[in-house]
Formats: sequence, C-alpha cells, structure tokens
Amino acid sequence: AEAGVATVKEFAEETTVAIVMQPAQAVLSDRMSVSEAVGVAMTSREAVLPVVDSSMRLVGLLPAPALAAALRVEPRAAIGPLVLPPRDVVAASAALTAVIDVFRRTNDESLPVINPSGQR
Repeated sequence: AEAGVATVKEFAEETTVAIVMQPAQAVLSDRMSVSEAVGVAMTSREAVLPVVDSSMRLVGLLPAPALAAALRVEPRAAIGPLVLPPRDVVAASAALTAVIDVFRRTNDESLPVINPSGQR
C-alpha cells in the first residue's frame, strides 16, 4: 500500500495542472448583461462560471444560481456586481500537489487555472 501511495505522490509532483485540466465550457465576459450571460451559461452544465476581461484575464466567478436569480429581477443589468473574486487560483504550470492542497482546505469542486499572464 505504501508503494502505491508513493507512486501517486510522485505522479502528482511531476504532473502539471495543464495536463489534466478541463477547460470551462462557458466563459463570460465582464461586459455582458445578465440575459447575455444566461445565453452563454445555457451551453454549460457548470455551477460556477468564469468571468474574464477583454484580455482574457480572470476577473472572477459567477455562480449560476446568482445569475438565474438576477435574470428574474433585471435581465438587462450588467453582471459585474454579481461576480465574486476567486478564493483560489492555480497556475497551469503548477504541480498537481498544489491543487490537492487547495481541495483539502476548501469545499470547492473546481479551481480556476490561469497562465503566467493571468489568463484563464
């Protein structure tokens, strides 16, 4: 059993996040209205959607339930006030051990991955 754990640990230390990550199906622009964002979100099954600026830099995350609630109140409003700053992000070049550490201390099911320039 210890040999198996050592093998997994070695794999996690030598494997980068970029190799195993799954890109978000839907990405929102920070300039979208609520109704525009809902249209994009409908193409995804993700519970939390990444929001980026015009340079594709991660601005924050938008929970799908908050987006749905905003649609009922003000569909033409900008999504900006609904966007939450990400608690944690990980570099695409980071070892998987960095992700494991984040998942151990949070209840998050996913984690934004960015490149060196902060782009998602």
